[in-house]
Amino acid sequence: MKKREIGSIVFSLLVCIHIFQTFLLYF
Repeated sequence: MKKREIGSIVFSLLVCIHIFQTFLLYF
């Protein structure tokens, strides 16, 4: 695995967690 691939995976995971947290705040 390249560093760029790992970085994009981590970035997408952080985005998913951020969306999930904002979703929990509204409900």
